[in-house]
Amino acid sequence: MNTSPSALPMITEHQDVRSGLRYLTLESAPHGAEVALLFLHGAGERGGDIRQVLAYGLPATLNAGTHSIDCTVICPHLESGQVWQPVRLAHLIDALRQSFRRIVICGYSLGGTGICELISTFGTLAELSIVVAGRTFAVPGDVPISGEQIFVEGEHDDWADTAAFRSGLTARAVPFTHVVLPGAGHFIAEASMEVAAVTSALEALGASYVRRTAESIAPNA
Repeated sequence: MNTSPSALPMITEHQDVRSGLRYLTLESAPHGAEVALLFLHGAGERGGDIRQVLAYGLPATLNAGTHSIDCTVICPHLESGQVWQPVRLAHLIDALRQSFRRIVICGYSLGGTGICELISTFGTLAELSIVVAGRTFAVPGDVPISGEQIFVEGEHDDWADTAAFRSGLTARAVPFTHVVLPGAGHFIAEASMEVAAVTSALEALGASYVRRTAESIAPNA
């Protein structure tokens, strides 16, 4: 993978017509057209400047130049006071399917909740779903569930709770991975991306996430 300073992501703004969601695209990977990673931000980034989606998690590490990923990253931005509605996400994923062969969806906090609600409503619409510090009391219904599901939570996070959702997967004999980060709280948006189960699953789809060398790091203004 190219880890030169020129590999820092090119950031462009777009809007999906059907979902109405505005989003930023981060592109730097030579094989970016193969995989799209849809990153859903938390509650604190809603409304205002769309570049708030770069504040935490995967987008923050890419924008800072500390890491790189071999895929195109899509960062939708919620309006003030809104939540991730399954119908809007389904529309956006449907649009992405026109351009990308494989879809990964990763959500932090409110974004993780959105993923669980999406799966409960429509089933899995992505090859890999990563729920980070999410909370939901929804239980997957009679919907098609496939692909891989990973749940990452901090040991001392009082907000995150996906137990009912995971129990629903177990009742349907759907495999998943549940990772608890020892000593961690709620703010694990960046650390979760370096969990072995996450990096291995991304690599299996051709979207390797790696820490860049110090010599190659430069800020993306």
